[in-house]
Amino acid sequence: MPDATAARVSPALVNLAILAQATLAADLILHGGAGGWDESAWSVQVDGVMGGKSSGELRFQDGRLVFSGIIDLNGGGFSSVRAGMEPSDLSTYDGLVVELDAAAYVPSRAPLGVHLQLRHASSFWSFAAAFAVPFADEAGASARVFLPLADFDRGSGMGYTCSVCSLDTTRIVGVDVYVLFQEGPFEVRLRSITAVQQAQRFSSPPISLLSSGAVQDFLESAVESGASLYNKGYTELCIAVYASCLSSLGVSTGPSDGVKGVACAGLKASGQGSKSQRAFALRSTIDAILADLQGAPRDSSLSWLPSSNAASAALDTCQANFSVDVSSNFLLEGPSSTVSGAVDGFEGPFSGMGISGYNDLGKHMVGSPAECAGLCLDMATCSSFDYGARGDVEGECWLSTADRISAGSAYTYGYITITMRWCQLWMRCRRLAVARELAVRTVLTALRPRRPLAPCASAVSLLQWFFGSFSKCFHMRHTDGLIVSFGWEGRWWQICTLAS
Repeated sequence: MPDATAARVSPALVNLAILAQATLAADLILHGGAGGWDESAWSVQVDGVMGGKSSGELRFQDGRLVFSGIIDLNGGGFSSVRAGMEPSDLSTYDGLVVELDAAAYVPSRAPLGVHLQLRHASSFWSFAAAFAVPFADEAGASARVFLPLADFDRGSGMGYTCSVCSLDTTRIVGVDVYVLFQEGPFEVRLRSITAVQQAQRFSSPPISLLSSGAVQDFLESAVESGASLYNKGYTELCIAVYASCLSSLGVSTGPSDGVKGVACAGLKASGQGSKSQRAFALRSTIDAILADLQGAPRDSSLSWLPSSNAASAALDTCQANFSVDVSSNFLLEGPSSTVSGAVDGFEGPFSGMGISGYNDLGKHMVGSPAECAGLCLDMATCSSFDYGARGDVEGECWLSTADRISAGSAYTYGYITITMRWCQLWMRCRRLAVARELAVRTVLTALRPRRPLAPCASAVSLLQWFFGSFSKCFHMRHTDGLIVSFGWEGRWWQICTLAS
């Protein structure tokens, strides 16, 4: 007779299985996956609307959305596919997982950077986060990347960007996929786009780089692409290309442990600071590896990176950083940290206080209050953050649009330490207030009461409201009291002529 306990399922295992099923069920497939693609919802838009010559083609094959084309930098430089969707509330999700086919590795080619954009209802702006299509030895290998919702912070529309706008995650109505300013043919093969409840990490597929020359070629190709994107203002795409390259390097066949160790240290360091600082950390890592491969001394500014020998010895403890996660936080786990002293650019800390119910910009796991502060500073709408300093919440970084005034009585919560931004927020509001005050004075001066000005005044008011709502660069002017014009980012347009 078999042992009676052998057939008994452990309650702990049952609970674990139920939890796993519940988590899986809570994830939301937005496009693709088991439900397939709504082919009629997707369409192509290329830079022809701006006089460009890029091309784009969309087809559906073997359960995949296949987006291909050619980017031509002569007069344009982008190609995209887009789809509308029923309004979805994603505010309870940590981010999106994009499942796709890896691209076959080809020498002298960099990973392809891609913008995934979300659109919310009643907004002129779309909000993008960046990832890169990982390489594999053979095309078609499955790959996944995780994009935190907080990383969808690049607001853009009609060639303009908005630094004071933010995504309303409660009303998502569309998804766009963009390839920008990477000249030549491209192909993106998407399997699914899924909103997930918890942050996730995924390893890059391995590739074969069987000589130091192959490693050098791979790194130099990434620098050529990433630097070009950075110089065009696409810092997020630059980060994605560099990070994908270093992540692939860390899991591939051929590179030495020293090369992998330096790559790992660079990925770890790039999890902190502003976007420009993160891009610089990744580029510096690539430069250091190239110098090591060539037997040349490293630049003195790279002293923060370990030597090849030291990095090799520490490789085992750093392997978790080799992933295709290009979010603001590479380190989903970090050392214990206690809060002591102020963080540059913020007021506080205020121990034993927090903002309950106002953490509306998402949660990250970080290694220190300074790292949490860096995430907040990277987001134009972030005014404060909660950092978990002890116990079960240690390392949690909650970002918020609220401050102690706007949060009111909610600013009472315990056990989480909070620091508040004040200087940057005040300066931003002050610039907007001054610009709008000048605009109003100019309009009042131009619109003389003795003239029939109602139609023109209405146009001026509308434009003042529209542009003043998102641009600190908005100005208005008049000429001899007869012409009212508006200016935005150095350009001026006449909007109406006042009646005589």
